[in-house]
Amino acid sequence: MIRYIVLTVIFSAGLLSLGISDAYSKCKPVVGQSFGDILPSATCGSNLPSGGCLTGRSIGGIQGALETTFNFAAFDPVLADVIFVTGETLITNRKGDELYIIESSSVDTATGKTANLITFVGGTGVFDGASGQAVLDGTADFDNNTFSTRYRGELCTP
Repeated sequence: MIRYIVLTVIFSAGLLSLGISDAYSKCKPVVGQSFGDILPSATCGSNLPSGGCLTGRSIGGIQGALETTFNFAAFDPVLADVIFVTGETLITNRKGDELYIIESSSVDTATGKTANLITFVGGTGVFDGASGQAVLDGTADFDNNTFSTRYRGELCTP
């Protein structure tokens, strides 16, 4: 009887672990870069009040054209060179599938260095139901109105 219970527990644990690993098998690490242009808010093509927008490309684990609209979230006079922004990003792949992203960033305007946390919040096609997060570090070149970033994170789909 004890042997039967032990075997049942081991078998059940095995099935449970298969279910758990299967649930996470749709998550994949994503590593890559993005780059493009920084545009003033008047050219963003959006009715949203914004601090500006970005257009460019994402390459690596997530590939496609990107568009970001961002808002100035905070300005701290003590940290006069650092601004905090939030934004919404749309990445569209070659097939037209869209990935929706919410981001929070700090930008050192003196050096152009940026640090971002992005959260995947859905999409269409292969990105339908997307979730996960990634961190970015990068540089904004305000003299030439360009940006470049590196990202690393995990993208999950159901």
